Amino acid sequence: MSEASATTDDIRLWPVRDDVRRLDLATYEQSMQAAVDAFKGVTGVVAMYQLGSVKFPGISDLDLIIVVDDGIAPGTDFQAVVRDAAGPDGAYVFSHPPYVVDEQTFRGLSALFFADNLQLRWGRPISLAGLEPDEQAFCAFQIAVEAAIGQSFAFLRALHNRSLPNLRSLLCHLNAVRHNFTTLERFSGGPRAAHHLAYAARIDRLRGAWFELDAEPRLTEACALLVQARDLLCEILGDLGRVGVARAWVLPGKGAATLSLLDVGLLLRFGPGEVANDALLRNPLAGLRSVPGLGAWLALQPRWREIVADVSVLQLPAALYPLVDCWSAVSGPVSDVLASRRLASKQPGAQLSAAAAAWAARRSVLVNGHFQFLRERQLGGFLPLTPASWLQRPTTLANRAKTAWHAGWTARHRSAD
Repeated sequence: MSEASATTDDIRLWPVRDDVRRLDLATYEQSMQAAVDAFKGVTGVVAMYQLGSVKFPGISDLDLIIVVDDGIAPGTDFQAVVRDAAGPDGAYVFSHPPYVVDEQTFRGLSALFFADNLQLRWGRPISLAGLEPDEQAFCAFQIAVEAAIGQSFAFLRALHNRSLPNLRSLLCHLNAVRHNFTTLERFSGGPRAAHHLAYAARIDRLRGAWFELDAEPRLTEACALLVQARDLLCEILGDLGRVGVARAWVLPGKGAATLSLLDVGLLLRFGPGEVANDALLRNPLAGLRSVPGLGAWLALQPRWREIVADVSVLQLPAALYPLVDCWSAVSGPVSDVLASRRLASKQPGAQLSAAAAAWAARRSVLVNGHFQFLRERQLGGFLPLTPASWLQRPTTLANRAKTAWHAGWTARHRSAD
């Protein structure tokens, strides 16, 4: 496809990879059971939970949570085991690695991310820790903020790049947007907003009729939903800012109404000195010469000037800034990374109330404990938390440990056969 067509507003000419497969429910169940059976013999695995259900075979994916203890071998490659065991469709139905947690983290799942509809697939049942209603509501609020920020970057990047590299992943992300306005509706206590209901119905219609539609109607509707999802998320972020103030979790300041959040993929190429300079933060092109590697990276991006000028900046309501800031407020492996790569240096004045700050700190301790456990044991399988995507990838040593572990696991199972 030519460069001209790759940047056109005509969505029919956008680069796209339609990777959606026609599968049935039986294939999903067989793959899940095969993965569970493979882990039954792994020392240190104490329980396995399926998260969610398969509503649209061929589009939905499987989410597996594996609870482990200190007996788990360093470098265990959970993704490789799942894909080896689940057969030819394993890499497709398990589109991401299993989430790996210790028991303490599992008990705190309801404070970390949307953990509805857990099904025990093997092992002993583990109960989730109960939270007081006010703290649970605040955690849901923070989860919704993190999810909306993370999703916004992906949608903005796709729209400005005019490229849909993976339709199946896009459909899953479009569906995930409904979690955010479902959370908003819980806060409001009123009837569901009509445009939220319309969006949910529209994405369900597209996913349900996907295999009956021709390629062009599929793409046209997917791109229309992409634009709608972007607008919804911007609206949701504004609504969440108002919720935070109305619930007295956030104490508003006298600063600006919004602040600019740099795209994480770009911000990680800035050192502490550049991020501390507010002028560079708002005009990243001014600091290209002082940031090693950034100019070369940008030169490889299509339409990079527009990406830096537009996609890399998300306007975040000032009332939500304290939530972003608190990710670096507690010592530990997550905050050690974030503290040196602050999302903004100029606080707009808003701050968390005393109660909300205590809840956020408690949640940060749980997040840090999760990453500390996985890092010490050289394991993958981070929970889908916004800060997780900002951590550096595992070291070469960790990757070597996984490779060695997987080679031994394969050899043992082949000899058993």
